[in-house]
Amino acid sequence: MINFLCPECKKEIDCQSKRPALECTNCKLQFEKINGVLKFTAKAQYADSFSTEWTHFRKTQLEIVLSYVPWAIKLNRQPLIGRITRQLFPVIDYKGRFPLSDEMLIEWACLDTFDCLTPKYARTYTVDEIIAWYKNKGFCDIKVGKHLVSVSGKKFLT
Repeated sequence: MINFLCPECKKEIDCQSKRPALECTNCKLQFEKINGVLKFTAKAQYADSFSTEWTHFRKTQLEIVLSYVPWAIKLNRQPLIGRITRQLFPVIDYKGRFPLSDEMLIEWACLDTFDCLTPKYARTYTVDEIIAWYKNKGFCDIKVGKHLVSVSGKKFLT
């Protein structure tokens, strides 16, 4: 049995509980399990940590793309001006390529356009880099998911 320590008071967390959240035996702080994975951040702390960004940056990049894509698609589909507007307003448009509803075409266009416009800010990591991070933090029994999207490991408290 692996014992976890509370990040707040450093006392043992009750891992025997079958409840949806585990509880620190000392300070009673609760940690929820999401799909069997413990989340060691209290809900309030998690939301509070983002509240400054959410208040300051009201429109996220994705929201901007969501407002931009529908009208850009309409312009880009126009026979006479479409060739020009496609250069000015690059948007992924799957109309005629996949049997999707208009709503789904817009959704795919928004998500894929966002993915195309944000690589400048994105950073990908190799599996070896991620495994090195785990090892550096003392994890063992490191496993890579079959789709290379997930990595898991175990860390024993000393």
